[in-house]
Amino acid sequence: MDYKKVKKSISSDNQDLLKFMNNDEIKWLNKHFLFIISLLMGRIKPSEKKYENFIDVIKNKKEPTAEPEKIYLKFSKYFEEQVKKSITKSKDPNILFDGMENIPAGVRPGTKKGDIKYEGGGPDWSWEWGW
Repeated sequence: MDYKKVKKSISSDNQDLLKFMNNDEIKWLNKHFLFIISLLMGRIKPSEKKYENFIDVIKNKKEPTAEPEKIYLKFSKYFEEQVKKSITKSKDPNILFDGMENIPAGVRPGTKKGDIKYEGGGPDWSWEWGW
């Protein structure tokens, strides 16, 4: 997802986000979001031990101990919920039972004899095999 779209969702006006975080946490995340994303994507090398710990917590290698780690984990839970809500299954009228076709291959009705007309001859491949 685009950084700008995600950044727009981080505001105290977002009622869905308020279910996961309080206003102070949202303000903190909004202020530090670009740095966090750059750190997680590897654009910024971790210069301090706390940044290395932050990355380990996000990768589920360690338990969160610092407040920034807990805040970002709350945001990631919110973001996962939003992604789950946005996934929609398209309904195809030709497909039943969640992916199984109405008329599977091999059972499809054929054409009537004479519907298909072949005009002209194809290349003569018999010379390749010596027939």
